[in-house]
Amino acid sequence: MCADPALAPGNACPAHQCRGHLYDTREPSLFIRLEGRPIISATRFEQQVLRCSTCAERFTAPLPEGVSAQKYDPTADVAIALYKYGAGLPFYRQARLQAMVGVPLPESVQYQRCAFVAECVRPVYEEMVRRAARADVLHIDDTRVVILDLLKANKQLPVSERRGVQTSGMVAKGGAQQIALYVSGRRHAGENTAELLAKRPPEMAPPIQMSDALAANWTGEFERIVAKCLAHARRQFIELEAAFPAQCGRVLDAVAEVYRRDAQTKRMTDEGRLAYHRAHSSEVMAKLRAWIAEQLDKRLVEPNSSLGKALAYLVKHWDGLTKFLEVAGAPLDNNICERALKLAVLNRKNSLFYKTERGASTGDLLMSIIKTCALNHVNVWEYLLAVMRNERLVGRDPTKWLPWRLASDGVRVRAA
Repeated sequence: MCADPALAPGNACPAHQCRGHLYDTREPSLFIRLEGRPIISATRFEQQVLRCSTCAERFTAPLPEGVSAQKYDPTADVAIALYKYGAGLPFYRQARLQAMVGVPLPESVQYQRCAFVAECVRPVYEEMVRRAARADVLHIDDTRVVILDLLKANKQLPVSERRGVQTSGMVAKGGAQQIALYVSGRRHAGENTAELLAKRPPEMAPPIQMSDALAANWTGEFERIVAKCLAHARRQFIELEAAFPAQCGRVLDAVAEVYRRDAQTKRMTDEGRLAYHRAHSSEVMAKLRAWIAEQLDKRLVEPNSSLGKALAYLVKHWDGLTKFLEVAGAPLDNNICERALKLAVLNRKNSLFYKTERGASTGDLLMSIIKTCALNHVNVWEYLLAVMRNERLVGRDPTKWLPWRLASDGVRVRAA
């Protein structure tokens, strides 16, 4: 806050020949100054050492007041973790940049610091897992990942054993909070969801599971409400629109109308949204279903053509695709999970692989924290610093240090 040292409200106006007086407009003029610096900067302290000529005892001068004897400040650890797992900057690129600015930071050291950050936030992550198991809605999907140790192990596996490796993304919604979780390994999203929901109290109602129709997303023996991605079904008609403009246009117009209706429900309760869709979207979807039946029954579309298969997909998964007309809170699509998986894809494209399963687990944990902060509009930099500077308190009661809880308690962690 900048106040004029020479002027104050009530003073005479300094303008030439003006007889007015000044008052505070309550609308400050804003000036933003940006500064740049290396990712990690360092200060070298040369401490004088005195030695006794008789007993040879050495006496080292203390560090300046306010300077911690801890080599790595929490800001350094958080910066390394955010650049790697939040921005997808590989360790070797960070090491190269640090060498250019005279502060060497080898790849192995960077991983050690990230692992330290992961251990500091692990109690929060475990609490997030417990809360995700109690969520009302679970969005899930997979993307491929490379873990070198598992690739080596593949050479020793029997032909019948599973060899694929993927990162499962799960976004859990419960009330106003959203939790992102990542799990990398041989298991698919459906299996990871089953493991998560094993922690769900048995007396709770079954959650809504949202995903596309891929079989790997629907494995696992647990009770759930099946909702399938309308955007995934729509995408097929986008790809075919050039070849079948009239038929695809009929489907796309109907889906667009449903999305326009859904946009009107953003401030409604789940029950109000359900009633609104039943009043305004049911007829749209019913007409689309009748039109599809006519196309297939009268052979107006060849069943084995690409268009016929796209229409058959809609018919086969109609119940899941229209769950938003039956169950309060059922989403239209799985876009939120697909957007969350982009963080894992970014790390895969830039870093190419994890060396070990432990390294993948560290990455999954930190990406889960980073993405959860983003989903809840929390400044992840200030949040991670707050957690690391209060490590003992976090371990005692992680529920008080969940991203949205810390923000609501007045700590400066909310992004502008």
